[in-house]
Amino acid sequence: MRRLCRSPAAAPVFWAVITLLEGACGLQVSGLGRESDDAAGFEAADGETVWPDDGSDDGALGEDGGDRPDIPTFCGNGRVEGEEQCDDGDPDDTDDCPTTCRFAYCGDGFLRTAFEACDTGAANSDTTPDACRTDCTLPRCGDGVVDSGEACDDGNADDTDGCLSSCRTEDCGNGRVDGDEECDDGNADDTDACLSTCVAARCGDGRVWAGVEECDGDARGCPTTCGSTGRQDCSACAWSAACVPPAEICNGLDDDCDTVADNGFACRAGEATSCATSCGSTGTGVCTDACTPPAPAACALPAEACNRIDDDCDGEIDEGFPLYCDMPHDHPEIDLCANPGETLCNGADDNCDGRIDEGFDCSPGMTRTCTTACGVAGTQGCAEGCLWGPCCATAEVCQPAGSTACDDNCDGRLDEGCGVLVPPNDTCARATPITAAGRIHGDTTTATNTATPSCASGAGRDVWYTFTLSGQRIVYLDTVDGGSWNSVLEVRSGACPGTPVSGACNDDACGGNRSQLVLTLDAGTYYVLVDGRDDTQYGPFDMLLQASSCLSPRITTNGDRDGNTSGRGSDLNGSCGGGSSEEDYYYFALCAPTSVRATTCSSATRYNTVLYYRTGSCWDGNPEPACNNNATCSLTSVGASTITATLPQGLSFVVVDGYAGSEGDYRLNISGLP
Repeated sequence: MRRLCRSPAAAPVFWAVITLLEGACGLQVSGLGRESDDAAGFEAADGETVWPDDGSDDGALGEDGGDRPDIPTFCGNGRVEGEEQCDDGDPDDTDDCPTTCRFAYCGDGFLRTAFEACDTGAANSDTTPDACRTDCTLPRCGDGVVDSGEACDDGNADDTDGCLSSCRTEDCGNGRVDGDEECDDGNADDTDACLSTCVAARCGDGRVWAGVEECDGDARGCPTTCGSTGRQDCSACAWSAACVPPAEICNGLDDDCDTVADNGFACRAGEATSCATSCGSTGTGVCTDACTPPAPAACALPAEACNRIDDDCDGEIDEGFPLYCDMPHDHPEIDLCANPGETLCNGADDNCDGRIDEGFDCSPGMTRTCTTACGVAGTQGCAEGCLWGPCCATAEVCQPAGSTACDDNCDGRLDEGCGVLVPPNDTCARATPITAAGRIHGDTTTATNTATPSCASGAGRDVWYTFTLSGQRIVYLDTVDGGSWNSVLEVRSGACPGTPVSGACNDDACGGNRSQLVLTLDAGTYYVLVDGRDDTQYGPFDMLLQASSCLSPRITTNGDRDGNTSGRGSDLNGSCGGGSSEEDYYYFALCAPTSVRATTCSSATRYNTVLYYRTGSCWDGNPEPACNNNATCSLTSVGASTITATLPQGLSFVVVDGYAGSEGDYRLNISGLP
């Protein structure tokens, strides 16, 4: 097909511009087989317009009145014709179909928008620096070609092969942090923050970081207090405060500062010392300069001693001494030159005086008759150390009810097979000592009636305890836990069974049949009687004993309490404040865990208060269930406090303290007490 001359401004509307094309391109439009009329159409002889084709229009059925005319073709007319791959009819060389009417592709010299970064046609290259690559991408670090601004480009991401993935050469000291370098300051100074190895300075690297470290690694010499040269260690890159003395050497001086010269050696140079003689005895000589005893030839002989050896090297043993019998008896080859006396319990006459183990209670194998603690006849044997062993009967003898139980046959059991035994603290004389505050478990089931408490007239079974106070104390006792039987508590003083302390007896408390005592007692020894209301009331119990030196008023009811902390002294410090202020405190005695609220929110409070609870005692270190410095309060603007906590059974204290030295008038309100 013959192409028309292409004009860049050509449009697909052919007939509208045909005359222009004829004039511009010299296109011949006449002689196509028909004449044109004034209307630029083709006419037959009869004046009917027809379209030229291979024949004339014969008007046959099915024809459209004439063939369509042959339309001239060219690239840019918007139709794909002939050898064209595309024709979008526009002059845009950046889309899928450039003005060549060939599909856009990488290397065609046209930059395809959104698909290509560059396209220089035949100049595209994968080996030429700075060239557009054959995949129409811009030159880049990592494409294997050293382009402008790159020191190297090996096409990989390996930072250990000399060329970094950033296309820079790896070179410690170039002032640039490359590869696995921690730093690179471009100098060889190993006393700054970056070492010449491109590693950041740190404690332990063996180099002293100026202005930051005093030392790094090695120790240094230092003068000791005894004049020797010691060692000062470098710890955490700072010189330790201590100068460690050196080890002692043989020089006649006190090197290790222990006030003794040449200790650790056999002797001190130049001083008299013991040494071995030519016959193996121990003589005397002068210590050598090497701090060793002198040779046997320079060792003076000792006088003969009674020791079964030839001390004076004259060939005779123990000459001039009388010999006594063997001591100890199990070494008969050793004869003694002096009477040693009887020193071993071994069933032998060690000192040859005709007596065996004199001076000891007994001799092995001896026995004797005896009486047990409960009056039963038994036998004692001589035990280890030549002391008489326990008195043991051949069989257990049961004691009368109420008597002290015994282990007559020494089998570790008390009156086995004899029925019920009384507790060991059944009497005041055998009261169980209480050495620490806390809970003590006991049982009156098998006890006898040894005393009558002053607040109960019944003949209940009872047990005894004792404790000693070193000073005046608040003492709390209860039997609230461990049974429902009707208990009675009483505290006595003086010699057993003692005299009841005033007000120190309780039958019923805590809303039931159990007992509770809260006392202030002076220093001294006291006895506690745990009794039953009558002989039908007995059983196991847990007695709680607490003692506190925090002498203070007791709070027993809810409501307000006014006070002033000025002049009270500052002994306590809450976890939320109060260390520099004077304080006041009170205590509760609770039968069971109870939620108690304390507040100083009142117009009567005139300073910034701090409130906290303590349990068991008021002193710092005891449990602190709650502490508060400032709480919301509309009744005062000086800083009120409010705390609420579940306080345990026994003693609890509430401390009214002050913030940052504050002190003065307060109103404390307590609520929640039963």
